[in-house]
Amino acid sequence: MDALLLASIIFSAQLLVIIGVATVAEALGRVTDARLRLTYWRGVALACLALPMSAIVDPQPLGSGVTFLAPSLEGAESIPIPAVLAAAERVVWWLLCAGALTRFGWLCAGAVRLRQLRQDSRAAVLTPDVEVIRSELAPRAEFRVSCEIAQPAGFGLRHPVVLLPERFFAMDPQAQRTVACHELLHVARRDWPWIVVEEVVRALFWFHPAVWWLVERIQESREQLVDRLVIARIPSKRAYMTALLAFADGDRRSATLATAFLRRRHLRSRLRKLGKESVMSRRRLVWTAVVMVCVLAGSVAGTAIALPIGWPIGKAAAHPQEVVDGKDPGVTLPKVISEVKPRYTPEAMQARIQGTLMMTAVVRIDGTPGDITITKSLDTAYGLDKQAVDALSQWRFESGRKDGKPVPVRVTIEMRFWLRK
Repeated sequence: MDALLLASIIFSAQLLVIIGVATVAEALGRVTDARLRLTYWRGVALACLALPMSAIVDPQPLGSGVTFLAPSLEGAESIPIPAVLAAAERVVWWLLCAGALTRFGWLCAGAVRLRQLRQDSRAAVLTPDVEVIRSELAPRAEFRVSCEIAQPAGFGLRHPVVLLPERFFAMDPQAQRTVACHELLHVARRDWPWIVVEEVVRALFWFHPAVWWLVERIQESREQLVDRLVIARIPSKRAYMTALLAFADGDRRSATLATAFLRRRHLRSRLRKLGKESVMSRRRLVWTAVVMVCVLAGSVAGTAIALPIGWPIGKAAAHPQEVVDGKDPGVTLPKVISEVKPRYTPEAMQARIQGTLMMTAVVRIDGTPGDITITKSLDTAYGLDKQAVDALSQWRFESGRKDGKPVPVRVTIEMRFWLRK
């Protein structure tokens, strides 16, 4: 299997395990503090993205597969398994790239749509109360009215804009203040770049349900945190919840290309959280945070050890060297630095199996053997073939050279098994 594809599969499995453990830890911890939840899930995302760095700390190059040559059956049809696997790998890569490009295309179309919405909108005339909130939280934010959206939305970093639907002005002044405060808090917190990064990550891992779950948890926690900040500034929970319900229908009707950026999801969970007055004590907050961090660190370390990526790192990975044959002219064969003797299995000793087996292997430039293939089998029933492969995989070499430069070299290894009389 292609090394990069195998590393991607292992990385996906690591993400699944870590995000699953993080979800269970949050549920058992009964975290009700929105700020802690947001920090926690961002930490989970950062830990997941840092997982490939484990290959730099302990690189384990891939591609050291083992092939046993089975005797051919007379009259049986030969099936080119390697060719089938190579074709399957190409199909998988095409599917992954096509899905990511499709998702990125959708995001680009959404960005263009945002620009169009901004251009087609008109400046909003706000009440003095809303103007006061804007001057306190985000003076650079510009309020504009659009008849093409169903709920308010803010976007942009250098020139932030808050788009308001037409029905915003039909709401009572108190509800208008709460809605405007929510959007301005997003602008003041500079949440827009985070949203863009999250959607880019979702596009890259479009095939991974755990990543979608992680992004949803981050976005839900952010919205719940901003909800709490709004209530802290404008203590009219009823008016705020009424405003959220007023835009709930619009959330279902929103079908623009900018949905990934504009839509406010999680209304049900947000309303449920707002309806509860559960407050974590400072002591419980600290202890919960410590336990969750320990669980996260343990899951990351355990996953990295149990499922090592072994991604080829650096220049050798970017420019893989061609394997040369040890019989080619100008090639200096690798020299054995240390070797491990194969062990007899009790079954093979009882059956008194003796003889020689032949293997080929690629000695990498770091001196480790890989691509071990048995070309002449001795015993597949009692485990001598496997013992030989296990032993050879522990050998260490001084790398071979071609024209004075270290290169991967394919060599032939002979191992003998004999019993004393």
